[in-house]
Amino acid sequence: MKNKIIIITTLSLIAIGLLTLILFNEIPRLSFRYDETLDGYFITHCYGNSSTYEIPETYKNKKIVGMDREVFRDNKSLKTLDLSMTEIVEIPLATFSNCSNLESIILPSSLTYIANNAFYRCESLENINLAETNLTILAGSVFYGCTSLNEVYLPDTLTEIGSYCFYNTNIESLSLSSNTRLLDNALTGVNIENIIYREVN
Repeated sequence: MKNKIIIITTLSLIAIGLLTLILFNEIPRLSFRYDETLDGYFITHCYGNSSTYEIPETYKNKKIVGMDREVFRDNKSLKTLDLSMTEIVEIPLATFSNCSNLESIILPSSLTYIANNAFYRCESLENINLAETNLTILAGSVFYGCTSLNEVYLPDTLTEIGSYCFYNTNIESLSLSSNTRLLDNALTGVNIENIIYREVN
């Protein structure tokens, strides 16, 4: 009888522990890691299913300076995100890939690079404003399969657009800096009828 009680108690504690862990992982929150070189924090993972996440200007009195790859990948609940208060310079590989309900994102002025497949199949994203950033490179397939995307505002600092960047989007026109180079197949799979080149000194 005593052994049965011990077994039941042990199993109950294990069950409670597992349930607590599951519920904790469902709480919408972000995790961070410190980068000594940049003296700031990277966003490493998102937990739970939330329509948005509060991105702090600082974490433990240090700036938010980066993100790990695939941080929000496959998050079907995410709808809006504001990164404008951070000092992130890169949106890494597949960061928002398959966030099919993402409708709006505000990016920081510090941004210089968006990696491959960063917004792959963000099917609810209708427009994105990059004009206020310091973006220099849009890598390959960044907006691949963003079927609702019809407006992209690009900065004068942009020097390169990668292959299949806008594949299967609804963009019909682009305004580019005269310094922007289109790589092979950069505009493949999109019916862009009008490209305006802005002269940049």
